[in-house]
Amino acid sequence: MHAAYYYFSFLLIYKVKFACSSVIDSTRQPEPSKVRNLSGGKANSGNNETNQDILQLITTYILKGYAIRKIEAFNDRIYLSRYRRNYWLGTKYYYMDNFNYLPTRDTCLYHMDSNERENLEYIDESPIYDIIYQCQRYAQYCCGLTCCLDKFGKDLHSSFLYREALNPWNTSPTFQSQLHFFSCLIFVVHYLYI
Repeated sequence: MHAAYYYFSFLLIYKVKFACSSVIDSTRQPEPSKVRNLSGGKANSGNNETNQDILQLITTYILKGYAIRKIEAFNDRIYLSRYRRNYWLGTKYYYMDNFNYLPTRDTCLYHMDSNERENLEYIDESPIYDIIYQCQRYAQYCCGLTCCLDKFGKDLHSSFLYREALNPWNTSPTFQSQLHFFSCLIFVVHYLYI
């Protein structure tokens, strides 16, 4: 009798403890990702050395010249020729840049930590939290502060198989039979409607 009592007490305590811990875990906010694709595509943190190199180039331009500059609408975009990419400091003036904002690109956001954004401010002394850049849609994805080649993109037009099927020198029997079937189907549909 006592063994069954202890066993059920143990199960009850264990279930209550499990339920409480799952409630506590569900109320914790997940850690925000450092890199996000604002267009909804994939993103990852990239190579730390590359990220630090790009951050150093950006902050050297702004903070380590003859005068420390504050970010305004005319100097929020920095072009780094080494990476062949524009970088916008913060989101405040990014959408006003009509000539360099390309809607055919994926927009990436890199969230800086407190050490990375030290002394980076707008002209009104509000802090800058993010760096924005763009990657070629369907061919690249957000990868730290640069873009990585998307080898397995979901878009059919960027995939290797699509280029291979449209290659005029492709003599694959499977492709040839599919081509013959579709050409016959198009002929029949065209003949029926005439």
